[in-house]
Amino acid sequence: MADEDTVAGRLASWASRLRFEDLPTEVVERTEQVILDQLGVQVLGSTLPNIQPVRQLAAAAPGAPESTVTGSDEKTTAAQAAYMNGTLGHSCEYDDAHAAAWHTSSAVVPAAL
Repeated sequence: MADEDTVAGRLASWASRLRFEDLPTEVVERTEQVILDQLGVQVLGSTLPNIQPVRQLAAAAPGAPESTVTGSDEKTTAAQAAYMNGTLGHSCEYDDAHAAAWHTSSAVVPAAL
């Protein structure tokens, strides 16, 4: 079966050929807004007491200092930082929402960054 015989294959093929210049201006602008919003709620989340258990969990399993945890000088593995930053971004319930996918930016933005 060729890669483009499945929906996943067609999507992967399209994405691998996509260039930044191909993106419509409104898509780039909205993406910038979503990232900025997510970073803002992560900073707010970093001040909340309800994220302390997540900080304790990450501290209990330290790893290579690959990525920064938002709102601190703390560095941890990329996977831990993505998990922690996603938690920070969702901890105050101000993160964006989409009717079909709900709070996607709390998962996508930290993982992408």
